Amino acid sequence: MPLSNNYFAAHLPLYPILIKAVREIGEIGGIWGKLGYLKAMVLVNLLATIGLVLFFYYLLKKFKLTNNPLLLASVFLFLPRFLVVRTVGAPESLFILMILLSLFFFEKTQFWLAGLFGGLATMTKTPGILLFVGYGLVFVEKFIKEKKIDWNWLGIILIPLGLLGVFGLYA
Repeated sequence: MPLSNNYFAAHLPLYPILIKAVREIGEIGGIWGKLGYLKAMVLVNLLATIGLVLFFYYLLKKFKLTNNPLLLASVFLFLPRFLVVRTVGAPESLFILMILLSLFFFEKTQFWLAGLFGGLATMTKTPGILLFVGYGLVFVEKFIKEKKIDWNWLGIILIPLGLLGVFGLYA
């Protein structure tokens, strides 16, 4: 392709790595045939979308955010943007799933899992690094109020480490 290396560096690796892994698994089983990468991409998008909607439904029920979580999750599934990006090569469903998982574990004070999923979000799309900034501000506020440091907060360091891993890969 007549594209520069800068073009490819603009795309983060987690989504393509998942596509390649699913394609390789399909090749071992001999199920892909022609267009293996295309089929793997659609499967990754569908699985990420299904996971996203199921987790969104779980959040709605757990926190009692609506009287009809199934209806709201269905609307979330069939929004025009999700109807398109789950069947073409776009990492949005995977990214939003990682963001929601990170936020969920952050609220449960499981900072290492929050950092892990935040790091995976950052390896999917660069705005994931904003989780680190937001979490950092929460920790600063807690430190000002309580005057003590909880060392479990170090788990969120996985978020920028995910981005640094991408930079190392592209170096």
